Amino acid sequence: LVETIVAEHPDAEPPRALLASFHEGLGGLLTMIGKQEEAGSHFQRGIELLQKLADERPGSQDFRMDLARMHAGLGRLLHDGGQLADAEVHFTSGVLAGLKLVGFGVWTRRDGPGCHVTFPARQFTVHGERRSFALLRAVRDLGAQQQVRDLVLRAYDAQTEHPQEHTA
Repeated sequence: LVETIVAEHPDAEPPRALLASFHEGLGGLLTMIGKQEEAGSHFQRGIELLQKLADERPGSQDFRMDLARMHAGLGRLLHDGGQLADAEVHFTSGVLAGLKLVGFGVWTRRDGPGCHVTFPARQFTVHGERRSFALLRAVRDLGAQQQVRDLVLRAYDAQTEHPQEHTA
């Protein structure tokens, strides 16, 4: 119902703030019952709504506080799920200079010590089954992917100042 009201009155502040609050609550509830992926989607949607509200009213501390709380909820979800950081690769030369590739993740390993890197991917559903399509793949040499993983992990280590023991 609230989504319908927001769709019909996209400039009205109260329904958008209420919808953001609903997304935060759903994110928290879904986290508690173990549905982390769905929880993350709700936190993200709430963040999008609150960011627009905060941008429209830069003097409003309320929206900024709500936005910070929502980011904290998403951060707890990702940390508890083992995600340590989001990463992106910036291109500085060649035809890709000035562009970046986003969507890498640095995660704690579930099968032992250290970290591993996930590559950007797009999820889709086929006949009710979730699948993932990698957006960055090796053409021939699988070692090329390992070089990118190593680069992301070195950058993560440099940022955290706590080098980890990594495995392939």
